[in-house]
Amino acid sequence: MQKYYSNDILDDSYKFNEDGTYFAPPSGSHQSYLDYIDTLPLVDKPDIFGLHDNADITFQNQESTKIIDTILSIQPRVATAAGGLTPDEIVLEKIKDLQGRLPAELNKDEGIPVLFKTDKNGLLSSLTTVLLQEINKFNKLLRVMKRSLEDLDKAINGFIVMSAELDSMYVAF
Repeated sequence: MQKYYSNDILDDSYKFNEDGTYFAPPSGSHQSYLDYIDTLPLVDKPDIFGLHDNADITFQNQESTKIIDTILSIQPRVATAAGGLTPDEIVLEKIKDLQGRLPAELNKDEGIPVLFKTDKNGLLSSLTTVLLQEINKFNKLLRVMKRSLEDLDKAINGFIVMSAELDSMYVAF
């Protein structure tokens, strides 16, 4: 801020950066200001913002990665070999396989009755309380997995819109 908010800026020879590209234009007409603006580069160098030149390299690397990721994400998903399965078919097979391997939800009634016995005050032991919490968490996980697999199947078949999460699952499969 000291570079931009100082009395030195009033001097016409004051430059904001070392190569002298950026400076406060001298007093003049409206057209002289527009002419000065037209001489400024379209892409600013990092030094004008107080950054090292490596900041520009990092920025360019990030932009290149974003462009490549975007291009890859919109590429059509086609089969790689003649007669081979398409990516959709491969993912659908994996969905069916995973759905077949998902276990049923846990039910405390099917557990060992002694574990869920209450004491004389009607309270469960702390270990049983933790067990019930873990059963609930595991069942919730199973429901999310089942719903996600069903949604991905529906999205591939065109019954629902492919969300970003479903697309990430598709690519991962």
